[in-house]
Amino acid sequence: MEYVLDENSLSIEDLVDIVKKRYIITLSETLSQKVNQSNNLLNIYIRHFDSIFKDEKFNKIFSSSYLNKEEKRSIIITLIYTASNGNSGISYKTIKEIITKIGRLEDIDIPETSLSPINMPPYGYILSHLDTSDVERRIILKSKGYYIAILALLYYRLEIIRKILSVIFVLYYRTVKFQNPYIDPYILASNPHLSLIKLGENINILTKKENDRSLLDLNSIEISFHKLCHLYDLSYKLKEILNIELNSSQFPIIFNIDKENYVLNPLNTTEKYLLTIYLENITKNIVEILSTLFPSSKYKLFTIKNSKNYESSILYFKETIRITEEILSKILLELLKINNLQTELKNLLINFLKEFKIKTQEELTLSLENLISFLENQIEELY
Repeated sequence: MEYVLDENSLSIEDLVDIVKKRYIITLSETLSQKVNQSNNLLNIYIRHFDSIFKDEKFNKIFSSSYLNKEEKRSIIITLIYTASNGNSGISYKTIKEIITKIGRLEDIDIPETSLSPINMPPYGYILSHLDTSDVERRIILKSKGYYIAILALLYYRLEIIRKILSVIFVLYYRTVKFQNPYIDPYILASNPHLSLIKLGENINILTKKENDRSLLDLNSIEISFHKLCHLYDLSYKLKEILNIELNSSQFPIIFNIDKENYVLNPLNTTEKYLLTIYLENITKNIVEILSTLFPSSKYKLFTIKNSKNYESSILYFKETIRITEEILSKILLELLKINNLQTELKNLLINFLKEFKIKTQEELTLSLENLISFLENQIEELY
């Protein structure tokens, strides 16, 4: 399948979809013209950049842990889009060559530690497979678009976590209250808060096949519901900021085609600062949800380190997502062992484990995306 990239047209959901479905990438005629015009300006002002974009020395490290194929594909596609859409000056020839690398991911090994700001960035490992001009190489090395590529996939995993936590809330409520939660659709329809509507609809979807449903009183509902609702809100806001960043210039220089000049881009945007705040708040929120539902603290809880450094926050968040997935898998398996928990939702989860031959926490952790797809196919798509 082919996906045509156009000006300011890509969303985070689109990016993840392209990565997972392995679309063939091409540029629209409009975007191709924009690339050529920006590159013409680069060639006009090229002498200006020798003193601005000096060669930087990075630690090129070798590691036993490397980015997986989806992460590499996301990084390359984001590089193609941001270079084309951001008036970066990168030539059409170079962008076309980068596109060819999507089908040769096995040739490119990118250490996970390349996401650290002190090491050779991921683009450096891609550039070693390209025939580019010296100034293009230096411009690409200063670009920060690969963080958006990683965060896009982490956002997708966060959405899975958000839905898994909704499943756990329903099972937990049934275990503690001996009832299946349900929210009056009229109340949801009259509520202005999108996060509450989505969570309420998901709870109703997950319990739609149950016979004994009990209305939740939103005025006196327990704190875990409100914290989960807050996660829905944070996830939505994270997506909005990522969409802004994806369609903003991630390169150190922006060529103004109309005025035929350029401006330097500091790359330290307000959105990057907000991203750091949201990554920390999401981590804190997940910890609070687990602590509220399971106060005995038998699950390994964690907190993200406060960091003003945008890049370091992303590395911590990546680890946060990984640990959270492990914890949720453990919780799900333990909930399914409770004898007095007899619900249609539990039966669906058990059927999933049997169909996919999952017996261990490790196997379930790797299959959480499949679990949500299975439930949505059996019941209804979750919000």
